[in-house]
This record gives sequence, C-alpha cells and structure tokens, in this order.
Amino acid sequence: MVKYLKRLVAVLLILLLIFPLVSADLRKNFPDSLPLAVRSLSDTETLVCGYLFYRGTTGSVEVTNFNNSLCWSAGVFESTPDFYYLSLNRSELQVGDTIQLCAASGDKSVTFSHTVREEEIESHILWLDVIEDLAIIDVMMPDRFVVRESAAISCTIGNIGRVSVEGPFNITFSVDGDILDVTVFSNPPLNSSENSTVVFNWSPLEAGSHNLAVVIDPEELVVEGDSSNNVFATDVEVVETLIPDLVIAGFDVPPVLFPNSSVWINLSILNTGRKNVSAPFNLTLKANGELIGSEVINELPVGEFENISILWSPVDAGSYALIGTIDPEDIIEECDEENNEVERTVNIIEMKVIRVPEDYKSIQDAIDVSYPGWTEIIVSPREDGKPYNEPLVIPEELSHVSLIANGTVVLRYDGQDDLITVLGDNCTIQGFDMRDGWTGGTYSNYPNSVVRLCSDNNTIRDNYIYYTWGGIYIEDSSYNTIENNTIGDGVKIPIAIWGNNSIIVNNTVTGEKDDAISFLGATHADEDRPAYHNILRRNVFFEQIQLGGSDNLIYDNIFVSHWFKDDSKDNIYNITKTRGENIMGGPYLGGNYWASYSGIDNDGDGIGDTPYLYDELPLVQLKPDLLVTDVACDNFSVRNVTASVVNTGTANASIFNVSLKANGRAIDEKCVDSLNLSEDTIVDFVWTPSRPGNYNLQVIADTSGLVDEVNETNNEKSLEVVVEETLEPDLTPLSLSPLTFYRNHSNVVNVKIGNNGGGDATQGFNLSLFLNDAFIAGKAIGSLNASGVADMKFNWTPEPEFFGNYIMRAWVDSDNQIIESNELNNNITMDISVVELPKPDLLISEIEPLQFVVNENGTVRVTINNSGFWGAEAFNVSMLVNDSLTGIVRMDALAAESGLTVEFGWTPTSTGRYNLTARADHDDSVDELDEANNNKTVEVSITDAPMPDLTVNEIGVPDVIYLNTSNIITAIVRNAGTNDTGTFNISLCENNTILSTIRHDSIPPGTNE
Repeated sequence: MVKYLKRLVAVLLILLLIFPLVSADLRKNFPDSLPLAVRSLSDTETLVCGYLFYRGTTGSVEVTNFNNSLCWSAGVFESTPDFYYLSLNRSELQVGDTIQLCAASGDKSVTFSHTVREEEIESHILWLDVIEDLAIIDVMMPDRFVVRESAAISCTIGNIGRVSVEGPFNITFSVDGDILDVTVFSNPPLNSSENSTVVFNWSPLEAGSHNLAVVIDPEELVVEGDSSNNVFATDVEVVETLIPDLVIAGFDVPPVLFPNSSVWINLSILNTGRKNVSAPFNLTLKANGELIGSEVINELPVGEFENISILWSPVDAGSYALIGTIDPEDIIEECDEENNEVERTVNIIEMKVIRVPEDYKSIQDAIDVSYPGWTEIIVSPREDGKPYNEPLVIPEELSHVSLIANGTVVLRYDGQDDLITVLGDNCTIQGFDMRDGWTGGTYSNYPNSVVRLCSDNNTIRDNYIYYTWGGIYIEDSSYNTIENNTIGDGVKIPIAIWGNNSIIVNNTVTGEKDDAISFLGATHADEDRPAYHNILRRNVFFEQIQLGGSDNLIYDNIFVSHWFKDDSKDNIYNITKTRGENIMGGPYLGGNYWASYSGIDNDGDGIGDTPYLYDELPLVQLKPDLLVTDVACDNFSVRNVTASVVNTGTANASIFNVSLKANGRAIDEKCVDSLNLSEDTIVDFVWTPSRPGNYNLQVIADTSGLVDEVNETNNEKSLEVVVEETLEPDLTPLSLSPLTFYRNHSNVVNVKIGNNGGGDATQGFNLSLFLNDAFIAGKAIGSLNASGVADMKFNWTPEPEFFGNYIMRAWVDSDNQIIESNELNNNITMDISVVELPKPDLLISEIEPLQFVVNENGTVRVTINNSGFWGAEAFNVSMLVNDSLTGIVRMDALAAESGLTVEFGWTPTSTGRYNLTARADHDDSVDELDEANNNKTVEVSITDAPMPDLTVNEIGVPDVIYLNTSNIITAIVRNAGTNDTGTFNISLCENNTILSTIRHDSIPPGTNE
C-alpha cells in the first residue's frame, strides 16, 4: 500500500515539475502516471528517466556517455514500480550521443545502449524503461465462428521489456465479459524479446455478435512499465451451425422388370446443406423391407452428387416397394433428417420366354405366338449350322418383344423385303449377324434394309451388319436407341434416320468402300425427311455422311471420310467444352474429330484452336512429342553423357530408344519404356573418347521411329565437346579382406588401393567403408602417386546385432574430390560373413613323473594344450595334491592348436599314493569352447629314498696256493639295492685280518662285478 501511495505522489510531482517544460502536444502522449520527485528542470536540461525493475533491493542505474566519457549515477525513487531519474544539461547530453545504462537490483543486472534522438532533447525527456513489459503480440482466430463448433484462438504473448519476467502469471480468455478459460504461464523466466503461444478453444453456444478478450496478468502480479498492452479485445460474429443435408436427387427404376433377371438401380445422392460431409455414411436399398444392398459414401462436399448403382435380382413376380435410405444409422447430423428416404414402386411380371429352334424352328413362328406384353425370344444357331433365312415382322399389336441371339446367330434373307421389320413399340434386336443374299453385283434387298424401325422406343444393339443394301432404317419413328453395332463391308446405306429423339451411340460404320452414305433427316428415296433432337455420339463413320434435319446434337464422333454434307445447317456439332475423356482420348468433350481437319492444338487440350465447318470445337488426334531438351558431358577420360528427354505432346509415349552418336558414329543406345504427357526422363550414356580432338555429340530420341509424334523434327540435340590429352589419376580399390569377421570383437579390415592413372592424386581424398550401403568407417589419405599402391587398415567391431552375410564395400574418393580418368572403378564389393568369435579350449594333456621320493624336492611337469580355434590370452595353471592347492603358475598366452609345459616343485613328506590334479585357467578368466576339460588328475607313488645293497656272491680261490708267491683271489660282488653304490673299498681278510684292500668306482643297482 505504501508503494502505491508513493507512486501517486510521484504522479503529482511529475505533473507539477516536468510538464511545464514540454509542449502540450507532447504531454498528451505521456503516460498518465510519471512518478518523479525532482527539482524543476531548466530549458537546457534533459531528464533521463524510466521505470526500474525490482529484485528484493532498491535498484541502481549507472549512465555513461560514450561520446564524452562522462558517467553518472541516477537517483532512484522508490515506488511501485521504482523510478530512476537523472538530469543532464546540453554539455553533458546532445543529439547523436550514445549512452549506456547499467541497471541492477538484487542479483539481477541489465545493460543496454541508446542513441539520443533530436526529439528527445527538444522534449527535455529521455524515457528508457528498465523493467518487465508483458504484451499481446498477435492473436490468430478463424475467419468465421459457428455455433457449437470448436474454434481455436491462438495468442502470442511476449516480453517486450528489457528485463525477464521471473515469476508465473495468468492469461485469461473471456467472452462478453465472462472468463471462460485461464492458462498459467508456469515455466518462467520469460526473457526479454521472448514469445510464448497460448491456445484457447471456444465453442460458441449462441449466434450473434460477441466480444472476445485475452488479458495477460489480470491480477497484476508482474510489475510492468506499461500494462495497457496486456489486453486484446475484438468483436466477432457467430453464425448458426453449418451442417449438411443429404437427399436422394435421382432414383432410376425401370417401370417393369422380370423374375430371375438382374438390373442396376441407380441412385444419385446430393448434399444440399451448407457443410461438407467428411465422414463416411451408408446408402441402403430395400425391396418390400428386405435389404437388397448398401454402399458406403466416404465424403460428399456441398452441392456435389455421388452416383451409386446397386444390383437387384428379383426372384418372384409381383409389386415391390423400393426404398432408398441415406444415412440410416443417423451418423451424419443434417438440417433435415426427414428427406433421407425415397420410395419407388416397380412391378415384376412374368416374361414369356420362347426358344428357337428348341420350341419353334422358325423365328417368325415364335413371334407369331407371342402375346402383347413381354416376350423374350432366345435364338440359338440352327442345328445344321445354316443361317435363318426368312423375313421377320414384329406386328404393331405386339410390344416388348425381344429377339436375343444366343451365340453366333446369322439372319439372312435373299428376297427383296427388309430382313426385320419392327412395327411394335419397345422391342429389342440384339446380338445377331445380319445380311442379305448379296455376293457381289446386285443387292437382292435393294432398296430395303436388314432392320427397319417403324415404331418407337426400340433398341438395336450389339449387332454385326454386312453385305446388304441398307443397314438400319429409322422410318418415321422416335425415341429409339441404336448402340454398339458394327455396320461393316458391303453396306450401301449403313444408317438412315427419319424421326425424332433417338440416340445413336457407340456404333462403328464402315460400309461399302468409297460408295456408302449414311443419312440423318433423309432416306435413300427422299432426301428431305424430318429429324429433330436426335443425338449422335461416340460413333465412328468411315464412309460419307449427309446430315439433315435440325436441332440434332452431333458430338464426340469420328468422321474419317472427307466427304461431308449438312443440308440444314441447323444442327449442333459441339457441346460446351467440358472436362471428360473424348472419343480421341483427350481430356475435354467438345465437338467431333474430322480426319480432314488440319488445324493445330497449341494448348494441348485435345481441341483444335480454329473451328471446322459447323464444329466450333473440333477434336484433334492426341500425339506425343519427344523433345531432347538438354545434353551435358563431364570432363573425365571416361565421360558420362546425360540427356534430358521431355514429352511436350498431348498423349503418352510408349516404348522408344534414345541413342548417342559422336561425330556421326553410334556410341550407345538406351530404351525408355514409356514417357507420360509432360513428364521428362534423364538418360545416361558412357563414352570413352579414343583420341583427343573436337567431337559433335548428338542425342536422338525415338531413333527407330516407333512413336508417332506431333513433330518429328525436334527429336535431336547436339553438343560440341573438345577432348584434350590429359594425365589424370585413376583411383581404384584393389583388394578387400578378410571375408570373415567376428561379432563383438575388434577386427582389422585391409583395403589395398592403387592409382592406375597417369597422373598423381596430390589432393587429399577419402577412403570409406560401407556395410550394406551403411557407412561404418572412413580414412583420409593425403596423396597417392601414379602407379602407387597403399595398404589401408580399418578397425571394425561388429555390434552384437550383426550376424550373417553382408556386402562390404570400399569406396575410394567417396566425396569426389579427385578428378579421375575413370570415375566408375572407385568401388570394390565383397560378400563377407559375420560369425561368432572362435574360442580357445584349454586342456591338460599330461602330468609326469608318476613316482617321487619322500622328502626329496621333485618337479611335476604339466603339459597344457589349446585345442580350440582361437588363441587364449593370459591364464593361470594350478596344481593340487589331494585337492589342496600347492602352486599356481601364470601363463602369458597360448596360441590355437599349440601346447606348452609348465613345471611345479613338490617335496612329499610321507610315502604312499597321492592324487595330483593340474587345472588350466584356474580362475575361469578365459572364455572357452569347453569349460569342463580343464582338469586332469593322476595317481603318483611316494617311496623312501633308494639305497644300494652290496653282497659278495662268490669268492674264487685257486685250488693250490703257493707260499711266498702272489696268488689271485677273485670275488663277485652284487648291488642288490635300488641306487648306485658310488666308490667303495673291497678288502680280503684271513681270519678277520685284512690282507689286501682295493677301491672300486661304482656298481649300478641290480648288477654284478
């Protein structure tokens, strides 16, 4: 409360002491509260002041003028917020000076610079806040709000002050003064010039005008220099809910159907609402309450139709109520839920089916037994294979008679009358081969036809008509359909139309070559017969045609013959240009294709740019146009030639070749499978010039002339190339080894690279190693002279997940730093395997000796073998006597498939039998193939020390001994002991008196001497 009182006092002081120095215009732009308690300023002084941030202690502000090197400490007025001030005269502060302010409070400090402007000196006040200032930077919202539809209001808030906001604060969203949402900015600090985005979602409940407001820090927890920019408010309009409205706009059902026949029920669905349907919904069709079928419609924009066909195959005769229902599950919310259902009634009646020749041998006999209503006559080939040769008449009193061919059925009549005359309505002639008896010369049926329609609503479809004077005559009848017929060779008058509102569609008319003519609004005998509102569409006329009558719509046909006559000039030969595939395959419907039309189509829309005869939108034949747009060649010894080919025509291009020639000589040829309209493709060639010189490179599209094009003269493009003799390096990897690597173990990869070129590679380049095209290692190589070779080594440790077969690739100059004579040989690939690391297998193969002497120092020799496939690193070998450890020897290593002997000293202290055990890898520090074979135990014998045992076994005395004469006495001495005797004396005694003594060296154990 005290701070607020101080601020109020400051307002009064600033109004009294400062405002007299500034103009009224400037004063009115000052904030309403300028806290200050200073003396009055003179007209030569300028007040530097502003709000100051607070961090627990009253702040300080140091001001430095860089232009005169003067420095001052500003005074600080304690208020909320604090306010600093400094009065400077004209000699201390001038226009253009740059001053620096260093403000501090608590542990927070802020430093910034400012260049003094003229208006600040003239107004005697330089206001520079050093405080937090929250502001609403931007608010984004939808252009339109709709009742009960959620809308996002995105608000960008920022700190435009010079000091960061350290504490949390709220942001509120309100509508018409009511706060609907509060978001806490709980992740301080919000630094100076930093922004944050807050999104509020609002679903308005009522239409009309509403006031939206976003407020930052409504509780004023953050002390700011300017809180007026904390509020954004605007008025928006909310409209009523926009929802779709689905209706069945079309429901086409034949008036009569027959049991066990199938028919497509066509329904047209329209969205008449004000919103697109973006969720899927169902359309169901039921007959007398039983579901016939359903279709899913995924979406339906406003004002658009979706045409759905559902097949129905009624079994029994009777009256059926067909009901089409949109969205029966009420998934889609609509304006009107009552207009989703439409009902139609259809009658299923029994059709009389007659089979020829099974029921009747003659087709006319079958017609004669038909009854008015619905009769289907199925005609199969005759048993003898001959044509049916009879004139046929469907009388006026019969309607709905259908003649349907079952297989290839030929109808022929050699007389003068028409082959088939239809007098009844709603009849069908389908699938026959029809002709007269003409074999050249005079036509037997002149001037008549194979089909003459003298009634309405008939259908002639899928027939093949040939060798007859007249094909199909429509004589004073209307609403007939002539579709999918082929009127072939030898027909003089393929089609003659006299009547109204008939449809002639999808027929191919060849006729008698150079001597056939079709008529609209005429017959052979009378060239002026009425014909109105007929439609001729998607027909191909190879012969002459004469079109009369009026208001007939003739479009999307092909007229091959150059002979054409329009007697009335009142027919319509094109519709408005409409998106859709025309008979020539073009993207738009318009007029007809005329083979005699020579106009052009510059915009490629498939329609000629100039009218032809009465056709304002003549169609043109769509053709591709292959154009070579660019040829490029690099400057290496083995050169890459790149060509761009584009299809600028009006149709897709099928397979074609692109060839490269150098000075007229064929170099290379590539095949392009296809090239769609407006697409381009890049074709790459490789060319190795045989010698230096000037070359003309020529790229030709469609070399073999397989593609019929709009322009055949623009398929080539040339490029002049100068080949100079150069000495370039050619870096290539020569070898890559090994082929087997050990998982989770450091392996050495050896790559030998060479320079096969004529020049040195003086610039540094890289050697990269890849595994299945993934980079695993790289080395930088400074240089490699011509013909030089370098051996490079990589250390690679496959991770535990690597196991199995891989492709390893070494790529020299992987970043293309070196220009080489051949850039295509910089890679080498090898199939390598990553396997488990082989293990050593330490075992004790021998312990010796097996006998020792008690209390004598003995040596135990232990032989260790490594029977594994990998060397063992350092390990211990221990010896145990009767399971008691007596010694450990440290071995540095033992290579695979090798052995060594280690010795232990042992002095047994008592006799007997002992177990000696030798154990390799005593502390299991070596990972081995078999950890169970590291021990070996033998039994040894401990005995007393060996002693000699001398015995005199025999004394040899002569039979006669002579006095005073030397006699020889012999003795056999045996060593019966277990050790050598060493030297010893042997004495000869007589009656215990030693007569003689001799010295003997040694007697081995078990021997005599």
